[in-house]
Amino acid sequence: MALASSATIIGFSFAGTRYPWLSVQIIGLLGFSILSWIMFLFVESRADEPVLNPVLLRNRTFSTLAIATFLSSFSTMGMMMYFPMFLQEIQDISTLHSGMISTPYGVLTAFMGVPAGYLIARTGCFKWMYVFGYGFLTMSIFILVFFNAGTPVFMSLVVSLLGGLGYGILPTINTIVVQNAVPQRLMDAAMGAIFFFLTLG
Repeated sequence: MALASSATIIGFSFAGTRYPWLSVQIIGLLGFSILSWIMFLFVESRADEPVLNPVLLRNRTFSTLAIATFLSSFSTMGMMMYFPMFLQEIQDISTLHSGMISTPYGVLTAFMGVPAGYLIARTGCFKWMYVFGYGFLTMSIFILVFFNAGTPVFMSLVVSLLGGLGYGILPTINTIVVQNAVPQRLMDAAMGAIFFFLTLG
């Protein structure tokens, strides 16, 4: 797992920056990562106490959630790291004002789990919250595509708010869905795997 995840992260980090996407180095790294993942799954399928139980991967709910968590963490890194850099370097906004613009994202990400959990407890329904969560998150990233040096500060605040609203409710729902989708004996492994995919993204 360490070799596979390291090769995956290094390959995607270097692709398009240090080396072209179709260079020997990148193709070799990504090819090695795919081979390592295949070997890892092969070994895990025969282990008495696997780190990532193959039964989890055959669970459609878990697999879908793992992929969604992996992809959503891309947007998180973009909002936390590159969005403030864009504001400061491209739009020439001060560090203080850049932090103020990014504050709604951080605050909503930290505290939206509370009302999300309350609503789930009251209604017993979480699917529509997934739609809103990923919808807001996707919308915020899509708007960023059209940003340039002259984009008004108001739009940056809108992106920060949408991103915080979207991503803030997802961890709570992910935890509840995983706990209800897998057997009790696999719950610890499932939660660990979800957070691994989140970190990998």
